[in-house]
Parts: sequence; structure tokens; C-alpha cells
Amino acid sequence: MYTFTADTSNINRIGYAGENETRQIVFEYPADWLNVYPEGEIELHVKRAGDAAVYKAQQTLTDDTDHTLTWTVTSADTSYSGSGEVQLCCIENGRIVKSQKYQTHVAPSTAAVTPVAPPPETIIEQAVIDYITQHVDVVVVRDTGEAGQVLQSNGDGTYSWQTVSDPVVDNNGGVCIVPAAVLARLARAIRDKTNYEGELNIETMADVLENADMWTTEEYALGLAPAAAEITLSVGTLPAYAFYGRSHIAKVNLPYCGRINDNAFVNSTVSIVDAPNVVYITKSVFNTATSLTSVSMPKLQTISDVSNFYGCTCLSEVSFPELKYIAGTTFQNCICLNSVYLPEVVNVTGLNATTDSVFNGCRSLERMELPKFEGKIRTTWFDACYNLREIIMPHLKGIQGTNNFRNCYALEKLYLPECDYWASTNFTGCNSLKKLCLYKKPSTLGATAFNAPNLEHIYVPWAQGEVAGAPWGAPAGCTVHYNTRYDENGEPVLS
Repeated sequence: MYTFTADTSNINRIGYAGENETRQIVFEYPADWLNVYPEGEIELHVKRAGDAAVYKAQQTLTDDTDHTLTWTVTSADTSYSGSGEVQLCCIENGRIVKSQKYQTHVAPSTAAVTPVAPPPETIIEQAVIDYITQHVDVVVVRDTGEAGQVLQSNGDGTYSWQTVSDPVVDNNGGVCIVPAAVLARLARAIRDKTNYEGELNIETMADVLENADMWTTEEYALGLAPAAAEITLSVGTLPAYAFYGRSHIAKVNLPYCGRINDNAFVNSTVSIVDAPNVVYITKSVFNTATSLTSVSMPKLQTISDVSNFYGCTCLSEVSFPELKYIAGTTFQNCICLNSVYLPEVVNVTGLNATTDSVFNGCRSLERMELPKFEGKIRTTWFDACYNLREIIMPHLKGIQGTNNFRNCYALEKLYLPECDYWASTNFTGCNSLKKLCLYKKPSTLGATAFNAPNLEHIYVPWAQGEVAGAPWGAPAGCTVHYNTRYDENGEPVLS
């Protein structure tokens, strides 16, 4: 398996743009490369995101015995954000005879963002004590007990396992009932983290944790949360699958988090996420989080991959004032989404930049404005947005694929003054679209580009005959108005 090795927090990516930090990355290459090609040399070729040039990386160490090559990454290598590529090559007689490519993911620069001072390092011991103080008297916890059992007070300072149909935490009358699974999970976690093999009671838990310097994360809290809990985690990066499928957690606060990784909230019951300093989220972070109603990420800059809010059926408002890049299927099937504020979005990016359907199925959406978007849309961007009436994208360069507005039954206004590319078959089911304005002569205009069934008027700025195929798929009786001039609001000036 040809994979490079690095510290686990940076695996599969070169680094962060703007961090100005050097890092050593060790690449392993197969022994047979130089056995088969004894005159060959091992090189690293790098293609940065957003830069077409390929250059040879600076290597600091080649160890032919262990078949490794070490590359020290500098700030110059991390000056580009996005998805790049590293190619490990065996070169013989000036040509590549063997190679292995690696995808790199570089987070957007945070140089312009005021860094948030992380909290002082704490150990879990204090959080464990807080939980125990709230819910538990002095109990002995051994790795016993089964699902459906609880520890219950015997009234004399001792506890025993009791089987109940619905384990709960109950402090009524001074009787403390604690789900066995909670305490057993806590005990297992402590053993896993500390390799402690002795008997664990609440007091020794605290002692073990206090002496275990490695215990510096708060992952235990995810398993100890009571019903309808509000959790605050002091992590810099929320790991993949952190809340995957977790129930009874209503709100998550991430005050110091800058990045959220894949599938972090998939299928969870989390309804509110407050992450004031997140700048980057990866793939499917909130996919099918059907309880999600509110997300606050005011500094979010990049949604790097697909399906981040796919199927968030309770999400009604989205406001990301600093977001610049989105990926395909980001908001697909957010059926209650009715307000979208994305003033800085300029393009679709990420590993699946050609995957579309960004707002597909957002049936409650009535208006869409992307004032700085300057790319092209490919397929089914607004498909089945039944109530969408108005789309304002003043810098959109082209509609490159099909069915982008299919079944937008209420669509009445489309303002795309810089659109240069109109593919065929995009207006199927646009029953309310009666008027369509083009503001520049397109480089491409499909034969069935304007197939809206009730289209009555097409306004264009060019002379009759300059663009063949009129009325370009519009129904019989549709009038094409040539040499049209427009007012400051983009409306035709009628003679």
C-alpha cells in the first residue's frame, strides 16, 4: 500500500495555508521500484491547488534502505488553498517509469481571521467529577452489569445492580439511579486511555485521570450526556463521526473549534450548533441530521465536499456571511429551507466540484441571490424548488448542464446578466415563467434552451439572425424581442 506517513492530525493533507509552519512528511515507496529500475531516482512532484504548474519538491532525506523520502513542507507550499496533488515518481532516463499520486487537502487561509486563544489544557478528571457530583454518590464501579441494568442505592452507602425496564438518572428522594451502560462505558474509556488494570471506583477514577497526562480530550462527554443535554467541547478540530447517530443531545457549543470533519453530525438528534470560529467543514457533516434547526458559523469560509446539509429537513435558515466556496448537493432536500444568505460565495469547489444539485429539492425556498458567484452551474441546481420565484446571480458565467430549473413551478424572474452559456432543457415545468431576458450575446445557446411551457417573451440585445435557432425551444407564439435595451433594474425598455 503506497501511502505517506505523517503525524495523524495532518494525514492526507500538506498543511494549512497561511500557517507559516514547516512540517516533515515521510513518503514510503515500494522496494521493487529501484530493484526493477536500478538507474532510477525518486522525486516528489507537487501541483498546488489553483496553480497549473508542477514543480519538484525539495527533499531533505532519501533513505534507500528503508525506501523512504522525507520532504520538509514550508509556508510556500501551503500558500494555496484547496485540493492539490503530490506525485511520488521513479525517474529513469528523464521519464517517469513508476509513480504514485496522493491527494492533498489544504484548508483556507485563516490569516485574516483573528485567532482565538485556546482554553488552558485541562484533564477530563474535572469533568468526570462534575458529572459524578451531579448524579452519583460514592459507588464502586466494576466492569460488570448488563444492558438494561442500573446501579441503585441500597440506602447504606452501598450500591447493587438492579434490572429495570427503563434505566434513568433519578435523584428523587435521595435515591440515585445511574444507567449501567454509562458507568461501564466510562470505566472502559479510562482503561483504554490509561492502561489502568486495577479496580475502578469513583475516587480511583479521579486519581487515575489526574495522573494520566494523555487524557486531554473531552470525547467521554459524548457518551455521558443526559437527555436533552447541551454540550460544550473545547476542541480545535471536531473529529469525524463525533456525534454520528447520537440521540438525546439537543445543542452543541464549539467555542474554539476551527474545523469540523466528515460525518460529524450525521443522523444525530442535535438541533442547534454554535461554532463561532469554524472556518472549514469537510464532507457530509450534517447529512440527514433531521432535527437540525439552527447552525451558527459566522466565520465559515469553505464547504470542501458534498452533502453537508443534505436532508436537513428542519433547517429553515442559513446565514454564512464569510462563506466563499460550496460543494455539490450541499443543501439538497432541505425541504424547509426558506432563507439563504451567502453574500460572498464565488464558486463551487472541493473534490466533487462537478457534482451539482446544490439546492435540489429545497421546496420552501422562494428567492435566491448569490451576488458574487462567478462560476457555472451544471445540472439540477434548483430542480424541484417548487416555490422559487426569483433567482439573482449577476456574475454567473453559464448554465452548462440540464434540468437546473426543472419543476420550479413558481419561477417568474431570472436575472443572469453575464451568462454566456445556455445549455438545452433547463426549464421543464417552469409553468410561471412568462418572460426571459438575455443581456449579452451567448457563445453557446442550445436548440431547446428555453423550453418553459408558458414562455411568452424573450428579450435579447442582438439583431435578428445573429444567433440561429430562434426561439430556441420556446413554445409556439413566444415572441423574441431583438435589439433590446434595459434600464438600471435589468428590465426591458419598451419602445
